[in-house]
Amino acid sequence: MIEGLRLYHLPSQANLPEADLTGAFVLQTCQRTLVVGHGLNDSLIPKLRETAPILATEDLVHTDLAAYQFLLETITGLKSQVLAESEITAQFKTAYQNYLSKPDRSTTLMTILEKLFKDAKEVRSRYLLEVGQQSYAGITRKILTSKVKTKTLVHVIGSGGLARDVLKTLSRRFDLSICARNLTAAQEIASQYQISHGHWDELPSLSKAPYLINTVGADEILFNDAFFREWTEANPVQRLFIDLSSPSVIDTSLTKKDGIIRLEDVFGHGVILSEEKQRKVDQARVAIKELVQKRHKSFRLQTSFVREELSFA
Repeated sequence: MIEGLRLYHLPSQANLPEADLTGAFVLQTCQRTLVVGHGLNDSLIPKLRETAPILATEDLVHTDLAAYQFLLETITGLKSQVLAESEITAQFKTAYQNYLSKPDRSTTLMTILEKLFKDAKEVRSRYLLEVGQQSYAGITRKILTSKVKTKTLVHVIGSGGLARDVLKTLSRRFDLSICARNLTAAQEIASQYQISHGHWDELPSLSKAPYLINTVGADEILFNDAFFREWTEANPVQRLFIDLSSPSVIDTSLTKKDGIIRLEDVFGHGVILSEEKQRKVDQARVAIKELVQKRHKSFRLQTSFVREELSFA
């Protein structure tokens, strides 16, 4: 079943020829775009080459076992700039839920992706739990603690997996508040952490708050120049806006020196892994190679069994 798997690795903002992607699974993040299909042919390559002219063919196309290994290393965070971060898993799951709603979805590809989630969970639980602390949430905490006194009020925007990671990581050091579009989720999280929550229509009023962390990614601008002008005027001395969104929902010319920390700044703030954590990452890479072979053998046995059953039918 893994034979025939084909993966195209493209830049994050690649413009995809959607008409030629029938049955393909697509994942777009702030770091890359992945197009995954079963039985896709190389007639797509010239069109994809237009979106990624700097990539050599060997970087662009991964097939069969190499494609599954690339997916497994990606979903476990081993190809992320923040090594072993966990947000990529949530992004995979969201993309998969979108894929399930497509009328042209491939049952073969669905089976492969479901096994991928299972294998990724095994790798993360055995090797990467501690390494994963160097996640967006962990680095956000380091940035905050270097600039903000503990028990200062910090507003977190969003209620998804990343927002929950941030709240969990910051809950012991800071006073927190949450504002989210999903009011039910915001109330649930506020109750869990015993913090306050705001309504989504109160978002503009956060321009008065000096310390904000945004986890909401969307194709719309939520925080524009007008918002940030009010924000800087209301907080002329101490302020910090950490934007973890992808796609980014902020539009401003302000930079890190003005108190705006973007996702690329978070990447640059990553901490060098300790020797012990690097050892675990190396172990995870070895385990992934073994899992790929194991999954390949499992799929081949399954396919062989189905063929035998059909021959007796």
